[in-house]
Amino acid sequence: MYSKVWLLCLALAFGGQLLKAENVWIDTDPALGSPFREVDDGYALLLALHSPELHILGISTTYGNAPLARTTVVANTIATRFSSDTAPIRVYPGASSPRSSGHPTAASTAFAEAIRKHGHCTYIALGPLTNLASFFALNPEAVAHIDRIIFVGGQSTPGRIAIGPRKRFRLHDANVWKDPIAAEMVLRAGRPIILTPIESAAALTITVSDWHRLRGEVSGGDYLYRNSRFWLWFWTRLCGFDGGPVFDALAVTRIAAPDLVVTERRFAVVDAERRLMVHRERVRGGIEVQFCVRFQAGAKDFLVRRLAQGKGSVPPPHSRGR
Repeated sequence: MYSKVWLLCLALAFGGQLLKAENVWIDTDPALGSPFREVDDGYALLLALHSPELHILGISTTYGNAPLARTTVVANTIATRFSSDTAPIRVYPGASSPRSSGHPTAASTAFAEAIRKHGHCTYIALGPLTNLASFFALNPEAVAHIDRIIFVGGQSTPGRIAIGPRKRFRLHDANVWKDPIAAEMVLRAGRPIILTPIESAAALTITVSDWHRLRGEVSGGDYLYRNSRFWLWFWTRLCGFDGGPVFDALAVTRIAAPDLVVTERRFAVVDAERRLMVHRERVRGGIEVQFCVRFQAGAKDFLVRRLAQGKGSVPPPHSRGR
């Protein structure tokens, strides 16, 4: 009798450990609804809100895809409308430009309080790293409490990053380019870093059929549909892609479903041209990072299914790994 009870307790404890959500803080620059802007942060935020593997401590906003005032409005709209009614997620405005670095903001204050309350967390950076660099400067004693940093940035080849059909479309590494000094500070802060670069994330796309599948979903799919029409037209009709790349969603996928994202050990350095270059072999001044090289075939289905989840419904947790 006692042995059965003991085994049951062990099973419950082990199962609870598997299902325990990971504390995360999300730093983002969403621009859904703004013309001529990338909208992938909105997709990434909704994916995070629909992922029970994540316990979101808060959301900070930054400049990037749009000015700070706009990114804060969009993040507030998504958090208010599509997070759980029982656990609304607060949004805190942060840096308005690289010149904000080192100055206290609502974001830096709130993140410091979250660290004090919860002890440890993972930081998901979907925009320029100004907010995180500021936090490090203002709270050096709290740096060790960040378990790891997931950053949408880094590149393995010099020059602009070639993506798309026949690699003819070229982009700069925007999150680094907008504040390379912050990228350098974060890289050298001594915390584990996982880079999900646009060169690897570009193939994770929302196609026209995916887009129509989301239309009318109470989960937020209709919100995404209505606010990303021009974005999808641009990538499919003008650039010749099969869909719009949701670069930032790969960073969230790396936490929610790590088995779907393949990373390798690399060495990163901010070079003389202020690019975050990633090398296979150790280089002078290089910092060891994990670099996403590709994602598994199931990542696309995972993304669309999670985006289509209804508000208040809880999708089954994905298998966890580090």
